[in-house]
Amino acid sequence: MTKYINIETQEVSTDRAIIDSIKRTTSIGPNTLAERGWVPVLPSPKPTPSTSLKVVVSNGVVQDAKGNWVDGYTEVDMFSDDDESTKAEKEAVYLAKIEADKAAAEKEASKLTGIEILGVMCSATKEDQNGMLAIGFDKLTNTMAGTKMGSTVMKFENGSELVVTDENFNAVDALWRPFRKSFFTP
Repeated sequence: MTKYINIETQEVSTDRAIIDSIKRTTSIGPNTLAERGWVPVLPSPKPTPSTSLKVVVSNGVVQDAKGNWVDGYTEVDMFSDDDESTKAEKEAVYLAKIEADKAAAEKEASKLTGIEILGVMCSATKEDQNGMLAIGFDKLTNTMAGTKMGSTVMKFENGSELVVTDENFNAVDALWRPFRKSFFTP
């Protein structure tokens, strides 16, 4: 459905609505809309707000520098005062949430980036923790039985692989476990 503007009345409508009203009184030809003063409204890209506290909303139809009729937009504040809180209070809450979300995303990203252990970048996600716990349990049961644990390839969620052996387990655990714990809040 194409949007049209009547250049005389500035009324904005759709091609379908205009044609339906014309059909009631006359036949439709290829230039009927133009003959009756209707010109198409060209779509225009919605601008990006200048700050995170602004939004861009439709502002009807305007003429561009070339004389074309296009969708118009205006930038307005995202928040305003009301009976419950002020614009400034709402903005502060919103900005705090943006910062908290950014910090949480950075924290999640650092889990996948990981920590270097024995030359391998080892991530520290929940799934990685499950794998390391299984290897730790294997080490514990072998130690209790007086045997050495075999080599285990730990496949981390970031795609890295680390061979954990009886000989290097303590070094791996001493680095990986505090890194993983750093993501928990006390």
